[in-house]
Amino acid sequence: MRDKKVLITGMGVMGLLTCYFLKYYVGVDHVDVVEPNRNRRELAQKFGAKNIYDSEEQIIETYSYGFECSATNSGFRTLQKALNNNGVICILSDGNKVELTLIADFYRKELQIIGSSDGYDYQKHADWFFRKIEQTPFIEEIFQHDINYTALVQCFEELGQGIINPLKVYISYE
Repeated sequence: MRDKKVLITGMGVMGLLTCYFLKYYVGVDHVDVVEPNRNRRELAQKFGAKNIYDSEEQIIETYSYGFECSATNSGFRTLQKALNNNGVICILSDGNKVELTLIADFYRKELQIIGSSDGYDYQKHADWFFRKIEQTPFIEEIFQHDINYTALVQCFEELGQGIINPLKVYISYE
C-alpha cells in the first residue's frame, strides 16, 4: 500500500487521524484529501496530505484506496468516482445520518468496501501514537475548544445552536 495513492474524504477528527496514520505509521507517500471546509483543509496539510481539494471536481488523480470519513453520501460518491478499477473503500465515518449509496461506478469498476473492526492491535497502535505525539505538536490542534467540566451544559447548548463548531472539545476535570 505504501506505493499506492490514497484519497480520504472528510477532514474531521477521523479523517485527520487517518491521514496521519497512513503517512507516519503505514508510510504511504501519496495521501490526498477532499474537504469543503477551509479551516479543516489547512489542518489536513499539517497532518500530511499531499493534495487538498475542496470538491470532487478538482480531483485529477485516480486512486487505489479510499477512506470515507465524511459521513456524507457525497463523500462516498466521490470515492467511487475517483478510485481505479478493483479499488478498495474503507468506511471509517462516524455517525452517518444518511444512507451511503452505491453508484454505477462501484459496479463498473468492481470496487470493494471494507469497514473498520476491532481486529486491529489497539495497544500496539496506542504505544506508537503516544511516542509520536511528542514529536507532532500539531495534533493538539484537533482540540479547538477548551472548557472546564462545569461548563459542559453550556458547551452542549452552544454546539446544538451552532454557536461553536470545533473539531473536538477538550474538557478539563481539574
